[in-house]
Amino acid sequence: MTEAYRGFIQALRLDPEDAQILYMLSETCIRLGAIEQATMYSSSTLAVDPTFKAALAVQIEVSVRQNDLDHARALLRQHPAGGSYAPMHALLEQRLASAEENFEVTLTELASLVERNEKLILARELFEESFKRFLNSGQNDRYHDFIDALGLHFEASNSTEGRSLWFEPAPSSIDIVIPVHNAVRELADCLASLRRWHDPALKRIILVDDASDRVTKAWLDRYVARNPETILVRHSENLGFTRSAIAGIAQSDAPFFILLNSDTIVSAGWMAGLWRGLAANASHAMAGPLSNCAYFQSIAHLQGKNEIVGTEQVRIIDKRAAFVRANGLAAYPKVPFLSGFCLMVRREHYEAAGGLDAKSYPRGYWEVQDLALRMIDLGLYPCLVDDVYVHHSQSGSIEAERRDALVSDGFRQICARHGVIRVLAAEEVCRHLPDVRRQSQAEAAFFQVLKPSQKLPETARVLPAHRWIVSPPAGLISPSAEVCLFVAHAPYGQLAEFTSHYLQELRRSGLRVVVCLAVDNLDSPIQSDWLNHADAVLLRENAGFDFGAWSDLLKLVPELWEARRLLFANDSVVGPFQPLFDVFDRIRKKDAGFFALTDCTLFQYHAQSYFFGWAGQNLSAPELRAFWDSVKNFSDKEEAIQHYEIPLLSLCDVLPDQSRQILFGIHDVFGPYAEMLPPFSAAHHAWQALIRSGNPFIKTEVLRSGVASFDEVAALTGADKAMLQRHVEQSNLNRM
Repeated sequence: MTEAYRGFIQALRLDPEDAQILYMLSETCIRLGAIEQATMYSSSTLAVDPTFKAALAVQIEVSVRQNDLDHARALLRQHPAGGSYAPMHALLEQRLASAEENFEVTLTELASLVERNEKLILARELFEESFKRFLNSGQNDRYHDFIDALGLHFEASNSTEGRSLWFEPAPSSIDIVIPVHNAVRELADCLASLRRWHDPALKRIILVDDASDRVTKAWLDRYVARNPETILVRHSENLGFTRSAIAGIAQSDAPFFILLNSDTIVSAGWMAGLWRGLAANASHAMAGPLSNCAYFQSIAHLQGKNEIVGTEQVRIIDKRAAFVRANGLAAYPKVPFLSGFCLMVRREHYEAAGGLDAKSYPRGYWEVQDLALRMIDLGLYPCLVDDVYVHHSQSGSIEAERRDALVSDGFRQICARHGVIRVLAAEEVCRHLPDVRRQSQAEAAFFQVLKPSQKLPETARVLPAHRWIVSPPAGLISPSAEVCLFVAHAPYGQLAEFTSHYLQELRRSGLRVVVCLAVDNLDSPIQSDWLNHADAVLLRENAGFDFGAWSDLLKLVPELWEARRLLFANDSVVGPFQPLFDVFDRIRKKDAGFFALTDCTLFQYHAQSYFFGWAGQNLSAPELRAFWDSVKNFSDKEEAIQHYEIPLLSLCDVLPDQSRQILFGIHDVFGPYAEMLPPFSAAHHAWQALIRSGNPFIKTEVLRSGVASFDEVAALTGADKAMLQRHVEQSNLNRM
């Protein structure tokens, strides 16, 4: 969605009146959570083309999310209900019904829509969202009655039935069936892991060659010749996964068998762990592990399979498997569906349910889920083994287009047999399994990997890539000029409305404005409607935070040192909520050598760097120029704060004019009580007091983090609430 947003923003620069692009931006913003941005773009769509009724759907969604259901109903009456609009109108009806908590009706109607058109992705998405809302609505009896009516309400498993937690399967009681179609490298890794973690319970490995290529055939022949405990079944034509699995199962006489994909890597204790899941309850018919890529059994993903290879991959898999084993609860919950990539099955229950259906699902895809529902109808259940991890490479022995077709065919088959609503609800029960969520969250926290920093050489003389969009005009700087060096983060070339307003206020207050935009791509199109609010605009690679950008501006435009006053500012604030002339009037009257808007006592007392500057003879002082020449492009924000923001005030001690002015300092705002306050940032933690004292800004982070609500800020400042929200949404979009 972030890439889509970037692409549509660039397309909009080519044609700002293109209703389709405006509409797609509104849809993209909805999915990125930028509600007011979505409203703005959908309104623009209708302004350009009033017949573009799809934009009404976006506005209805916005109204629902804002809990203005009356307005949503009014908008729905404007949306056509017939012809090609009928499916969307029906979806919007159910979106409102879900918001009104008519969950049973909503889910039933949505299932009917999916039955008529399984490609209707929005219906599937709305079913998922409505089911989640039902599950979390607190109406437990009502929810359980609903899923019980679908045959999906399972009692909790008795995980041990009084036996030892570490009881083991009998020797030679388990066969492994592995269908094979090419992908010999992944198969070799799979079999190597089976040898590495051999369990005495293993009886035989049954390999089913489903008409593989010549290289795979030769490799299988050599492997079976060296491993006499292995059976090879060979098909002369490609029959598909289900038929291959059935052929392998037919060669097995063990009381338990495992269906295993050839692109898996097993871990220590995996076989005994799966068996314990089955043995925990006599009604457990099949058991599946957690994995990195396995339907709803997936926990936090490993890095892509092509990024880690060889022994390093094995080491990481071992480490994650050990964590899953240690963190698992061995509760073995009954579940509606399991993935067929690794599945241990109790033979007697398999046969009682009639086995896999090769006629309806010859090439796989939904065949295991169909078997699961048939077992459930007999009072037999799949179970999740939450303390076993098996890695799944998903090598892709079938083309994506062919796979999609098989998935669709299988979905139609399983829905025809078991009902669409039951299948969809079973998926949602699996999607919200607390055991998977708990392990996934714990695993993600334990193995959290920070993205590598894109460090540039930490030397003041190396400028990141840059280019001028608007070059500094001749005569920009004079001995009487006041200049603002303004840094904004704009990876997509978009500035929030308040930032544009900020630039206008700086110009109205008599300042020259030089803007540096931190971007990801120097070729990105730039929003043009605010360029007339700046005297010069530099695009610069996003590196070194604001201090790196300010330092580079001073290097690129050395005549800046000849100005009367330099203001350093950035886009980390919302505002100004009042004209800036009074602020600059105070700065000019005081005419201090150093000035800043606010201060802070975190770490140590210092001026905050979102609005500060120097004036007069300090700008010609070699000590100040040396400070800016020494600025490095740190990749860590805390380093930049420690090295550059905190020393700003102490730097004044070595400058010719040591006078200082903090316009809205802690002591000015809190008076004698300031000494009693613990270390804190007034801009973040006492923003109301600063606003009441006349500070024209609030930090964007205060709104983004929820410390302040949009309603609260709008009431205190008189700002437009929607504009506040759009500003924060744009800031969030820029950070994605």
